[in-house]
Amino acid sequence: MTLSESERLETAPTQCSGEEDSLVCYCHRLTTGMLKSVHAKLGSLKAVEDATGAGKACTGCKVILQSLFGEAASDDYHLDESPVVGSTCKKPGNRLMKGFIVADGNLESTVYSSNGIAPQLGNCDADTPIEYLLLDHRGVPVLHRKSTLKTNQTFVFDTRKEDFPRPFYGQFMLIFGRSNYGASRFNIYWGNKNSVSATHENSNTGRPRVVLPLAVDRKFLAGSSKIHLGLMNPHQATIKFSITARDLDTQGEITWETELPQYCSMWVNASDYLFKPALEARPDSRFVIEVRSKTDMHNAISVYFFLHNQENDLWTVNHL
Repeated sequence: MTLSESERLETAPTQCSGEEDSLVCYCHRLTTGMLKSVHAKLGSLKAVEDATGAGKACTGCKVILQSLFGEAASDDYHLDESPVVGSTCKKPGNRLMKGFIVADGNLESTVYSSNGIAPQLGNCDADTPIEYLLLDHRGVPVLHRKSTLKTNQTFVFDTRKEDFPRPFYGQFMLIFGRSNYGASRFNIYWGNKNSVSATHENSNTGRPRVVLPLAVDRKFLAGSSKIHLGLMNPHQATIKFSITARDLDTQGEITWETELPQYCSMWVNASDYLFKPALEARPDSRFVIEVRSKTDMHNAISVYFFLHNQENDLWTVNHL
């Protein structure tokens, strides 16, 4: 038995109403409820993995699969069949994680992270304190909460369940309170009733130079798809940066210079505010956009590339 792509898309979560909607496999967008349903039909975790692909891509959900079904996940990707238990519990990664949040009544955001140590790292799971903040586009805190995350528990923050002014474009911060933490990153998905798109985050995921690899001409601009940029400064200092529309044929440039103060974010309709004036100046050209931070790779802004098909109300996103 295999799940077709259409079956996955039809049953993929667009809202998280409870435990059964918790996302387990980020790579294939498989929830607890979906996996339990397949397990009830096939009878084993190995069969579930083969049918759905769970645990076979990035392998990050293996420990959750093992906890969920009480069975050992397949060892196809184990590098060490005889791990040293108890001496390697400090998993590398970031205790402070940051990501871009959209909540405008159509496109909403959900954050996931799990508190679980992979079995090969040793017997060192433990409940852990967490702290999380939501900052608006000016870097001003909108909410600040503390909680405790139990072993193998999945953290979920869903903007649909929060009451704050919309449209909202800002930044989410999640802090783990111990060194042997299971989550060195979190996952964000942005979705509406028609589509879901996701990425994963850690602390500093910006790059000093990012080129969005989509050539835009007048035909594209007149079509049903719009391009948006989510720009985020995850650092404690103001970052100066530029956005350049580059002519692919002549290598000519139209450049906007600007800056982002600490922890601030920007939401830019690139089709209207960047590509449109570039094509008015050079109507027969094809343009790509480059975002360049005037700093090194450890202090750059983070760039998110959103593509919206307005005809079908479908969103996709890449974190570049």
